[in-house]
Amino acid sequence: MSDGSIMQVVWPAPSALSQGGTMAARLRSLEGVRIGFLDNTKVNLDILFGEIGAVLQHQYRVAHTERVRKPSMAGPMTAANQEYLRQFDAIVTAMGD
Repeated sequence: MSDGSIMQVVWPAPSALSQGGTMAARLRSLEGVRIGFLDNTKVNLDILFGEIGAVLQHQYRVAHTERVRKPSMAGPMTAANQEYLRQFDAIVTAMGD
C-alpha cells in the first residue's frame, strides 16, 4: 500500500479448539462402503463431488456415493439431513467456488 496505510492480517483460526467431540473410527477399507457427500450449495461443488465419487467407485470399489444438499450455504443442516446421513459409512464435505 503506497499511501502509508497499515494492513492488518487476521488469522481466522479459533484461539482455543473445541473440546468434547471425538473422531470417528477410521475405515479399514473403502471397498464396499457407502459415502455421503454433504453439499453446502456452493458453485461447482456438485462437479467436484461427482469427480471424487467416480474415482472412489472406480479405483477404490466404493459401493455407493450420494450427494446430500443443505438448504443453504450459511445455515445449519436440517434434522432430516442429519438423520439421512446416518446411513453412510463416511461423510465428505468441502467448499466449492
